[in-house]
Amino acid sequence: MQSVALIAILFALMITPHKPSLAISQSPKNWWPASGTVILEGGHIEQATFDEFAKRLIALAGGPDALIVIIPTANEAVAPRLRGTGPPYDPNELKKLMERKGAHRVTVLHTRDREVANSEDFAKVLRTAGGVW
Repeated sequence: MQSVALIAILFALMITPHKPSLAISQSPKNWWPASGTVILEGGHIEQATFDEFAKRLIALAGGPDALIVIIPTANEAVAPRLRGTGPPYDPNELKKLMERKGAHRVTVLHTRDREVANSEDFAKVLRTAGGVW
């Protein structure tokens, strides 16, 4: 008899739509922006692909006057260099490329210091960005 009741309960759960509930809070606060565009790109990108990405990022960010933030921290060649022996990478080159593609407001946001990255000043820039590269 217990197994019949258990099967009935499992069957009812399978066919009854239900919403998962949050034990901690009914309205969790999201840490990410409610809008904007983020493009994660790593390694070498061909020029034609970059052109498309840049065009799409500018459009999705809100147009040429939207703030686009470049975060180059994952690139080990950006100073202060993490490792490697190749030439250093200047993230302002990417900024200039984005501006040549039509973006009017591009800024580079970079640090390797966790305290700086977690600061309100750093977060404030991201909150106002329409797009992040």
